This record gives sequence, structure tokens and C-alpha cells, in this order.
Amino acid sequence: LYVRSKNLKNMFVRNMRYSLFKSCLPNIRHPLLRLGLMSTSSQIGRPALSNELKKEECDEVKNLSEPQKAMLYLNEIGLTRGERNSGQIFTSALLGGAYLSWGGAMFVLLGGGTAEAMDTMPGLHKALSALIFPIGLTSIVVTGADLLTSNMSYASLPIISGDERRTLNKKISSLIHLWTISAAGNFAASCGMALMTSHLFIDTSMATFAAALATKKVAGSTVYIFTKAIGANWLVNLAIFEAATAKSSPGKAAMLWLPITTFVALGLEHSVANFYFLPLGYLCGADITYADMLHNLAPAITGNIVGASFFFSYLQWKALDPPLKSNTRVLSTSATPTNTTNTPLLPPTKKEKQVE
Repeated sequence: LYVRSKNLKNMFVRNMRYSLFKSCLPNIRHPLLRLGLMSTSSQIGRPALSNELKKEECDEVKNLSEPQKAMLYLNEIGLTRGERNSGQIFTSALLGGAYLSWGGAMFVLLGGGTAEAMDTMPGLHKALSALIFPIGLTSIVVTGADLLTSNMSYASLPIISGDERRTLNKKISSLIHLWTISAAGNFAASCGMALMTSHLFIDTSMATFAAALATKKVAGSTVYIFTKAIGANWLVNLAIFEAATAKSSPGKAAMLWLPITTFVALGLEHSVANFYFLPLGYLCGADITYADMLHNLAPAITGNIVGASFFFSYLQWKALDPPLKSNTRVLSTSATPTNTTNTPLLPPTKKEKQVE
């Protein structure tokens, strides 16, 4: 009697676990996540869900193009990215600012170290110097660190997609929380990196290059900086999107390299990069003030928001039109669980039969 009661208890627990997974399934809208959940259900004592349901989910995923899958993936990230606690976002943003600053330091090293080519072959000099900068964003994408300019796209996507798993007020509060904390972390790390790396460039041609770069950045008009900032973050988030279509880390690095090289070579305005370049130029002897820095950063941040939210998130989502709403309809009907009280108990496992 003891053995039989123990076996019945084990079967009851496994059956309840399966029922819990099955009841949670309709709330998971993303087809890729649903497939992962169904495969996980086989590890808790119950075979995977019906072959018919799995076939529907597989067909649904196969019918999506790779760009559509990437947009849905970015939307999933954006839905919860701002819901982390402030300490976690700030720490991740510190790392993101530091990683991007390492790329900026290498850009100054290469650009200032080849000053002769700047006068004789300016176009080639800009392109070759820009080729080294993407190491910063590569580290951010691979490690998942927070970058203000990519978070501008992440947080705006759930609003644009109309994802109903969060209310509009919740999405807006998450957006504000994510943008402000990641901006603070990126800025603090970039200033610290500028202070640290400036000692490597003092009294060299790299210091002259850094000072000239900072002076040039604050010299433009507000509209000029704003326009260049739109293009910069459009390309940055295009790089993030292209990296999302790749499956491996080398593939992600290769996909994002050229868009980032393009915006750096063209001299566009990226706010987080300027968090590093402006203090670095100031420390290297540039004749600029804090007001000059604010004159650059205010329109740069605003332009970056427009470039990420409208030119990338809105236009790319409308162009691809990933079937988020159709998935909601299909998944909410085909995966609705039947009466769980009528679900038969699972048969004893092989080990339970041996014990019995």
C-alpha cells in the first residue's frame, strides 16, 4: 500500500506539472518561444504536446522570413528590457559605455597615428580608421550590455508593434526608465574611460587628432548635428537588426561591421560615442567648454531618438509587417487547453514499475 500510494503521488505531481505548462502555453505568443516551451515539457515527466500542434507551430515559424523573425526577436527583448531593476540596468550600461569607449580609443589611435594619410588621402584615411571602431558594438551585442542608442529602438518597438501583453502606460514607463538609467550609466563609463585613456595620448599626434575631433563636433549648428544624429542611430540599429539575423557570434560581428563603419567614416553624430570623444578632446587640449558639449549632446540625443524610433523601428516594422497579431489569434485558439480535470493520470515510469 505504501509503494502504491507513493507511485500515485508521483504520477499526480507529474500530471500537475504538465497541466501547468499546458495552461501557460496560450499566453506565449512568440512562435519560437512556444516551440522551446513545448520541447521543455518533455523534460518534466510528460511527452511533448501533440504532433499536430507542434506541426502547426513549426509551419508558422517556417512561414516567417529571417528578417521577420529578427524583428519579433527584437520586440521580445524590448518588451522586458526596461522592467529590470535600476541597479542591473546601470551596471550593464556601465559596461556598454566602456566597451564602446574602447572602440573609440582604437579609432583615435589609428586616426591620429596616420596623420600623414589624413592630408594626402582623406577619404581612405577616414574609411580605414572607421574600420576599427565596431569592436565596441560587437562586444556590446555579444555580451548583451546596455547601450542608450540601441535601447531607443528596443523600448519603442513594443509600442509600435501594438503588443498587448503590456499596457501603453507600462510600455512608456519602461521606456523612460530604460533610457534614463542607461544614459546615466553610459555617460559615467565614457567619462571615466576618457580620463583613463587620455594619459595614453597626451603629447602625441593622437591627442591632436582627439582635440580636433571634439572641436569639429561642437562647431556645427543644432540642425546640422540633429540631422547627422538621425543617420547615425538609423545605421546603428540597422546593425543591431542585421546582427539579430545571424546565429553565431562571428556572424553577428560580420553583419554589424559595415553599418557601423559607414556611420563613423561619414562623421555622423552618435550620442554615446560623443560621451567619450568630447571629454577626451577636452582633456587632450581642445578649446571647448561644458556648454559647447551640451550644444552637441542635446541635438545628438534627440536625433538619435528619431533615427532609432522612426527611421528604424517604425519603418522597418511596417515594411516587414511581422504577423504578431495573427500569431495571437492562431495561438490563442489552437493551443487552448482542454478540461484539465479530465486529463488521465500518466502511466507509471519504468523505475516505478520496477519498485512495484
